[in-house]
Amino acid sequence: MQRQRLVTLQSIISERYQLLILKWLGVWTEDDFTKGFLFFKQILFENNIKYVITDFRETDIHDFLLNFDTYIQQKSEIKNLEYKHLYLVDNPHKLVNVHRYADLLKKLNTEYFYCTTLIKAIELLQLKIDEEQLNRIIQSAHPIKLT
Repeated sequence: MQRQRLVTLQSIISERYQLLILKWLGVWTEDDFTKGFLFFKQILFENNIKYVITDFRETDIHDFLLNFDTYIQQKSEIKNLEYKHLYLVDNPHKLVNVHRYADLLKKLNTEYFYCTTLIKAIELLQLKIDEEQLNRIIQSAHPIKLT
């Protein structure tokens, strides 16, 4: 059975918490990563972002495994910015993949984390927010047109 290639990126910035949410929905591809990365990089440079949460809970990231080198090279383009980046996942398969990716990213001088719950996300990023508030922010993310 062939997987449908349809993905949506939703995003929101919480200025109060200096937080960027990137929420992926659908089947994720390398092309989606590249387009999403260009959006991500622009937002980081234009805003005072200290924390990023990439929410992979509602997406299929099977193709994520295939091109770690490409992703690492693109991430290395972000220089002179200090932020903490957390990947939120919902199953062991995604957790293993994101763990491998985060291990490779350690050399880029950004703190990368991953977890499966909002409570753990808050703890790892040391956010001054409660679970309900964070969930509301994530749920209020709006679709982004990737070009």
